Amino acid sequence: PEMLMVANAQKKGRDTYDRRKREGAGTASDVWSVGCLLAEICLGDWLFYDPDWIRFFIRLTRPGEELIPPERRAELAGFPIVLDLLDYILVRDPSRRPSLSDVSLRVATMFNNAESTLPPYSRPPPWVAPTREMGSIQGAPAAPGDAFF
Repeated sequence: PEMLMVANAQKKGRDTYDRRKREGAGTASDVWSVGCLLAEICLGDWLFYDPDWIRFFIRLTRPGEELIPPERRAELAGFPIVLDLLDYILVRDPSRRPSLSDVSLRVATMFNNAESTLPPYSRPPPWVAPTREMGSIQGAPAAPGDAFF
């Protein structure tokens, strides 16, 4: 959320603009990003997507708003350990957000707690990266400079 606020405040036409202020991403933003990444891995989709920019901005920046949308919270209901961690990590105010070491300690504590269990992990089948020697991907010939994604 701080990046939305910084981007808004750093426009030269605004009264709040001060080129001497060095604002931007830091470790607090990294912690926020880890929380978003965790949620998006579990959801297979963005955590905070909203086609309405104003609603998106308000959800992330206004303290009175529920941060995790109810429909996303429902989708994550099968992962109570993940929801607990997201509620711990995703704090709007970067000065009150836990540090990376705090998050690491919290995760270690969660894994040591017998009541908090993750679903069993099953390894996906091995995947072999395509090579030029394989010739083609989906019928298209491999040519110099082609990307395989």
